[in-house]
Amino acid sequence: MHHIIEIFRTDRKDMGIEMPRDGKTVRLTGTQIPANHEIERVNPLPA
Repeated sequence: MHHIIEIFRTDRKDMGIEMPRDGKTVRLTGTQIPANHEIERVNPLPA
């Protein structure tokens, strides 16, 4: 699994895709957005 994670990290770096600093990396679906007070992205690991 670590190998796959490294592939994603390398691809993001090569394509210039930066991860959001607030950790909100999970995009909700069209059905989930209204149910969550119009929040479109969430942090999967809240501190």
